[in-house]
Amino acid sequence: MAEPSELPLPPRELMSGVGLDPDDRLEIAYLLIGEDLKARVMGLLGPDWSWEGRRALDFGCGSGRLLRQFAEEARVAEFHGSDLDERMVSWVRENLCPPIAGAEVNRERPPLAYPDGHFDLVMAASVFTH
Repeated sequence: MAEPSELPLPPRELMSGVGLDPDDRLEIAYLLIGEDLKARVMGLLGPDWSWEGRRALDFGCGSGRLLRQFAEEARVAEFHGSDLDERMVSWVRENLCPPIAGAEVNRERPPLAYPDGHFDLVMAASVFTH
């Protein structure tokens, strides 16, 4: 299974579509912000959290900035992404699945394509700021 560093990066236009300035250090910023977001999620979950057999959704996954960081955990857990942007979801499906289990395009209003109670964790980084 791939490590986050072994996974491909999205095209610059998709990376900049998650709120980053398209400067010369776009790739570095994309990766560092993803790492920071994962660290924040892990900090909130606490030391007793186990990924074993869990399902997680990155709601507003964009081009996978946060999802890619969970490549190692995807060995024992199921990660999904959901976003409004069809181009970004397509890129995630084509380039991060596997190790990510899947990605779906969502509408602006509920419901999502998943049944109620399907996920143990839902992350929504940089969604409500848009």
